[in-house]
Amino acid sequence: GGGGGGGDRWKGDEPQRFALWGHNMALGSAFTSFTCGIFTYIWASPYGWQCYVDASDGKGPTPIHEKYWYNETISDCNWDSCCKPDRFATETIDIMGSEWVGILCIFVGLLTILLEHEDYGYGLWQPTDWMWYSNQISPLGLFYFLVGIPMFLAWPAAFAGVCYVCTFVCMMASHRFNEAGDGGRARRAGQKQKAKEAKAKKAEQGITESSPLAKCLDEAFEILCNWTVLPYILDAIRKDQLSTIFWLVVYLAINAFQFFYSLSIWVALTNGVSEALISGDIDINCDAKEGLDLAACQANEKLVVFGWLSPYAPFAKACGACLNLNCALIVMPVTKLLLARLNNAGLSYSKLEAGSNIFSQAFTVFCAGPLTRYLPLSKNIEFHKLIAKTTFFWAVVHSFFHFMNYAHASVGTLSKFEKFGWGGTTFLTGFIILFAMFMIYSAAPDRVRHALYENFFYAHHFFIIFFFFLLLHGPVFWCWSLIPLGKILSASGAHPYLITPI
Repeated sequence: GGGGGGGDRWKGDEPQRFALWGHNMALGSAFTSFTCGIFTYIWASPYGWQCYVDASDGKGPTPIHEKYWYNETISDCNWDSCCKPDRFATETIDIMGSEWVGILCIFVGLLTILLEHEDYGYGLWQPTDWMWYSNQISPLGLFYFLVGIPMFLAWPAAFAGVCYVCTFVCMMASHRFNEAGDGGRARRAGQKQKAKEAKAKKAEQGITESSPLAKCLDEAFEILCNWTVLPYILDAIRKDQLSTIFWLVVYLAINAFQFFYSLSIWVALTNGVSEALISGDIDINCDAKEGLDLAACQANEKLVVFGWLSPYAPFAKACGACLNLNCALIVMPVTKLLLARLNNAGLSYSKLEAGSNIFSQAFTVFCAGPLTRYLPLSKNIEFHKLIAKTTFFWAVVHSFFHFMNYAHASVGTLSKFEKFGWGGTTFLTGFIILFAMFMIYSAAPDRVRHALYENFFYAHHFFIIFFFFLLLHGPVFWCWSLIPLGKILSASGAHPYLITPI
């Protein structure tokens, strides 16, 4: 990450190690700041519950049945059990949004991207001949700390503030250890010069260069390879690994099925409740009810008083279902005990193929053989990375739809999900889960791992926080986690281990 050209100017006491991690944190903080800034701005003017719901026939906001509106002359509809439009007007709702904090977050997020640019900004630019090196202070880290403090004044922006404070700590650690380097600028400049000379040589030979459009397409293709499943598919095709392609298709198909199946359930639920509110089929007369009937009736009262979910909620829940799947799968490819037993089972039973026992031969043909031939166990790390990217995608989309739903139906959302999570801590546990992901993903790239393996190793141990709060956050994740987390616990034990770079 560091070094290259310029004599001793770029040679400090240590090469860039924490600097690389801090650089990734800064880019992650920029993304978080920009997106959270948008929601912080939107949350400043939330939508109140005005006794209207979105009809499933596409007609837009439709008033609920007149018997649910507050009216002193109707005995079944009193102040505590009916809808009153000005009860939760926009002016009376405070969900910790702020327009100026949102604008600040958006601006800081865009500015961070410019500052962290490795060629035109100050990203990974740490010479030894400036005052900050001798004083062991990171100017960028100090800037991120100062801009991160105001972000704690609003709810969504507070998460970006936490990310910037962590970036500050990591960058200060880099200067504390006297790390220095140019971030590879000299190396890239040399590569550009060689490419320029090669281009000039081709021009002399009459060889035409690619068009600007072709270059843009190449860059877009490179982005797709970095952030999608495309490189895994192309690599499998190039190496003629049909089994890998098969399992990729199966994995993507399961994700698609999980999403659309959960989406259909929640869309049907939200539309059904909305139609019942419009038609007046919901019973809110709870005087003569007891037990479960009383609890159901009181839930109906909450629907009328606080409102229902927005159309964004089903998409958030569908993404959450996919997160259940992927968060359960993500540890399986890196569980050494499981991999060892799968390999041993396949190899051991394959030796029985020549045996005389017909049952052993049948097991070998139908179980052990396919296990060793068609299950690409050697691709476990690639599969783990693929699941990690998929988890990141679902987490971002899940958060987006929940934030949009909360802006449009904050009172109804809190009423509906007040018992979701442990003790109603859904939002808090969600933020902690995202923070654990921020720490893990920022230290996951290869150049961080190669620079200082301990940063990668210990950052990955935030998975303990990740899974602990995921169990508190998701109402049904414990069902998905029984096998994978059980495998982790059984594989950990008290066995000593040695940390070695790879």
